[in-house]
Amino acid sequence: MKPFSSASLLRLGALLGLAALAGCNLPTAQPDPTRFFLLSVPGGATAAAAAPAEARAATLGLCRIELPAYLRTPAVVVRPGGTEVVRTRDARWGESLEQGIARLLRETLLAQPGVRSVAAYPAPQSALPQYEISVRVLACEGVAGSEGRRARFAAAWEIRATAAGAGVAPVATGTFESAPADWTEGDYAVLTAKLGEAVAALGRELAAALPK
Repeated sequence: MKPFSSASLLRLGALLGLAALAGCNLPTAQPDPTRFFLLSVPGGATAAAAAPAEARAATLGLCRIELPAYLRTPAVVVRPGGTEVVRTRDARWGESLEQGIARLLRETLLAQPGVRSVAAYPAPQSALPQYEISVRVLACEGVAGSEGRRARFAAAWEIRATAAGAGVAPVATGTFESAPADWTEGDYAVLTAKLGEAVAALGRELAAALPK
């Protein structure tokens, strides 16, 4: 075997040095900054104290939760102003927004006097609820406007009696707009908590609108 020349050894040493230097500069894995949130009410206080069993009479079906297209995303949405919509990079819903709203509405309705059960809909004909509820969400987001940053939830809703037949007028309709609730830029825990409180308030409004 031919011995290595001094020049070859120098070149080899230089290559090894470059390889070691490159290894030191390899990018390291960064922690994922994404946070996931659920619609909920802090402390689980969704509603009033439990009513006597005989007063919890109405059976309900959540017929439909309809979302506008811009809210059909895993990202928490913020509107900086005007017509601009921003889907946050690091704040995500832990479930689809439609599922989260339906879950929290159900939890809130079940805690109200005069409500016995809340089922997913459609239900089997043999187990039809007395009333079906439809909710069309108009807004569920953070807003940064001239009046500051606030959480905004708005919806149109409808209650129909299932036994009344197709095509009849609903027994109650309405629109809901959350009360102003401030939040700080980047504090998505507060923003999502405020949105959860607004959904629970909608649930209480729906229960109050049920025929007595």
